[in-house]
Amino acid sequence: MDLESFTPSLLASSATAGSLLVAVLAFLYNVLRSLQKQHHESVLLHAKARTRYESDMDEKMKSTGCSRSVKGGAGTRGDVDFEWVSEIWAPVTQELSRPETLKSDFLGLSRPFISIRFVDSTVLGALMNFEENKSLDSLIEQFLKGDVHFHFIWSFVREPPDSLLGTLYVQTAFLSRLPKKMQSISNTLRMISVSIVVFVVTIALAILSVVRYELGLSAFATYFVGWGLVLVGVKHMWSLVPTVQRRKKLPTAEIKYRL
Repeated sequence: MDLESFTPSLLASSATAGSLLVAVLAFLYNVLRSLQKQHHESVLLHAKARTRYESDMDEKMKSTGCSRSVKGGAGTRGDVDFEWVSEIWAPVTQELSRPETLKSDFLGLSRPFISIRFVDSTVLGALMNFEENKSLDSLIEQFLKGDVHFHFIWSFVREPPDSLLGTLYVQTAFLSRLPKKMQSISNTLRMISVSIVVFVVTIALAILSVVRYELGLSAFATYFVGWGLVLVGVKHMWSLVPTVQRRKKLPTAEIKYRL
């Protein structure tokens, strides 16, 4: 094998590959920073909305003898990270069951990358059992558009129906694909960074192959290792492409209010 005839091509292709990968690296880094910003903002928005109405409710219920029970959970389903909280307030009058800022707070959460659904109901059937996989899977299936989804259920049920008092059920769910996306892009950045170093080593070995024949063989080996790392990075990025064609679409901000 005449390595000398291949050395110029090896040098040129390695240099071109390294230059292109530097540009790709910069682009993906900016994408990652943007996703990190969106994730940080969505977490703060969700926490702010919950804290606001909880503080409002606590203040209103101080002198009413109302009790509050809370359940919650978190985990991952496929490419979706989720967190949910289910609260029960009782006994509550309908006048006290709705914080004054509720509507404006939830409307203010809308962002291009956030889908919202707020259900205001007077029946228990509107509630979800997040502890059951079926209910949680059903909610995730509804999460079709955007990287983040806020799901709020606000249900005041009179017990008995003609009573002035009732039970307030508040359920919130936070679903996000951003952590999965950020992890995939981070893995891709890592692979591309290493491959750039490998291509630089390839260039150095190709130049030194003039002195030692064995270094030319090493240059070929590192060249293919570099492209192998690029393919691994592409595989991580490919995991971001949806594998199922979704037919139903959820509007960016779907807010339902009971009049």
